[in-house]
Amino acid sequence: MNLMMLKRNFLNKKVLFLPIKKRFTKKLNTKVLDGVFGEIKSYLSMLRNKEGKVVNFKTDDELKKMFDFGISDNKGISDEEVIRISKMVLDYSVHAGHPNYFNTLFGGFSEYSLIGDYIQSTLNGSVFTFESAPIFTLMEEEVGKKYAEMLKWEKYDFILCPGGSFANLYALITSRFNKFPTVKFEGIKNLPQMNVFTSELSHYSIDKGAMVLGLGKNNIIKVKTDERGRMIPSDLEEKIKICIEKGQAPMMVNSTMGTTVFGANDPLEENSTICEKYDIWHHIDAAYGGAQLFLDDFRKQHELAFAQSDSMSMDQHKVLNIPQQSTIFLTQHEDILDNCNSTHAGYLFMQDKVLYDFHLDTGDKSIQCSRHIDIFKLWLYWKVLSTEGLKDLIKKALDHAKYLAKLIKDHKNFELIVEPEYLTVCFFYIPDHILYKQRDEAFWKEVDQICPKIKAEMIKRGNTMISYQKQQSSYKSLVNFLRPSITLGKEREDIEFLLKELVEIGEIVSARDKKKNKE
Repeated sequence: MNLMMLKRNFLNKKVLFLPIKKRFTKKLNTKVLDGVFGEIKSYLSMLRNKEGKVVNFKTDDELKKMFDFGISDNKGISDEEVIRISKMVLDYSVHAGHPNYFNTLFGGFSEYSLIGDYIQSTLNGSVFTFESAPIFTLMEEEVGKKYAEMLKWEKYDFILCPGGSFANLYALITSRFNKFPTVKFEGIKNLPQMNVFTSELSHYSIDKGAMVLGLGKNNIIKVKTDERGRMIPSDLEEKIKICIEKGQAPMMVNSTMGTTVFGANDPLEENSTICEKYDIWHHIDAAYGGAQLFLDDFRKQHELAFAQSDSMSMDQHKVLNIPQQSTIFLTQHEDILDNCNSTHAGYLFMQDKVLYDFHLDTGDKSIQCSRHIDIFKLWLYWKVLSTEGLKDLIKKALDHAKYLAKLIKDHKNFELIVEPEYLTVCFFYIPDHILYKQRDEAFWKEVDQICPKIKAEMIKRGNTMISYQKQQSSYKSLVNFLRPSITLGKEREDIEFLLKELVEIGEIVSARDKKKNKE
């Protein structure tokens, strides 16, 4: 059929539809897919067999010589080059799925969560209406229900979102709306100064959220912490009273369940009681510590606090072997997300749909429009392992953290800072030549300086990876210390390898420093 015939048919209102098989099609390029997935399978086998390095580090100049990062204006690359680049990206990136990766609060991998990630990215869908993502909407409903059951919440609302910072932003948004519902339409211009109270060691996302919402960073009131890095309830209540006396409006208390550094749990029960007393929204930031909810004894211990809390955020991609990012925000205030955030966009969220109940359209209660279908990688992983299976893995990881702490205490060159409450273990490395010296300013200066050197040597070797940092609090200021984090799927031999590697690196760095000082 030529162009003139098509034109005549349109003019005569005789539009002809071509059969599907005769429409313009392009054959699927299975060669490049097979090649790339072949490289991915080889990479995953390497991780599973504990082969290769955690990182094959190259400087920026070295990488620029190896990779052509430029994008041509008029000439593309071949499929063979795509496969080669894919392999190089796998080879020269940080391998967070390697058993010897202890650097940050995520890592590991599971074939099942990766399957979920592959499929959801292949579909390239969005969870904003039920008709756009029917299966994934129901998967989200199931996961939200499971968490609500753990918390014993009969009424609840929830949304999946990209990361703990985003979930904590939802906590700030909903707590503000709960206190001042007029804010949705009238803004904050006629409202009193609002305050948010959080631990001095809490995650910086609370500060970020306050900046985004116009609350002001200075109105995030930092509460003192004790020797274990937990919020002190008496200081919290005192600071709330001061704000009330000034005519300000305490809006939210943010308790942390699993602090970023020490993995500490704030006193949830005491904080809940204070929030009840002063009618303040109690949010629990469990982005890191949320895995503890799978433990029966932990839930029983904090049953009252969970019953009294208003909201909670949890990152499933931390600790659990799930690709980033998979986060859930839950609240006991039914429908508050919709009441707070909805705009009822007529071109998406029609309320006269006939195929299904329009309440299944979850997009209007989100502050995003498009939401990636991240639920499948979590749902499938949980479906395969079951709640009991996940509980067993979490218990095993906690045992590994305690085992690492024991090895640290038993070695003369390491000093444990605090007994691990969760999955991070914090300790100093003290070289032989200052081991028995007086712990004065010079001593701590040398301890402080050795951590960056250990990390640099570690990256060059590439066999393992952990983080280091300083810690400032009202209780104590700590110079640089080492902070490995345990995720699921590691074995005792991985813990022992980490310590062995640290001892070797520490001796190399110490000998180098000693020689340099003599010169």
